Amino acid sequence: MLSSCATVLYLWNHVRRMQVTPNSSFSSPRLQSQWRVTITGIIQAALYLFCCLSIIVNCSLSIVYHGTVRQGYIACTLISLFSFGTNINLGFGQTLFRQRAADLWNRAVQIAQLCGLNRA
Repeated sequence: MLSSCATVLYLWNHVRRMQVTPNSSFSSPRLQSQWRVTITGIIQAALYLFCCLSIIVNCSLSIVYHGTVRQGYIACTLISLFSFGTNINLGFGQTLFRQRAADLWNRAVQIAQLCGLNRA
């Protein structure tokens, strides 16, 4: 968690310095790419924090209620959600994935319009 936060802070400060520098050698697409990496890092850190806090609460409830709630299932579900969120986060961080997802969405909209599902 600490390394995620340190990386995000470094990238955040680096991008801000690049925006302030008028004669920066960075082009606009490169700056946008750095912003995407920073946002991906922030989302990943938030997912990790949510997962850790949820597992801590789950373990605390297990101690308080002496295992009457099925903590094993809850913990597995939380870890599965964290893994799923990580895959989605890293997937949307990839340009090719975003382009393919947008193409797939556009095709689905076209098919819906052809089938008369979108009457608005």
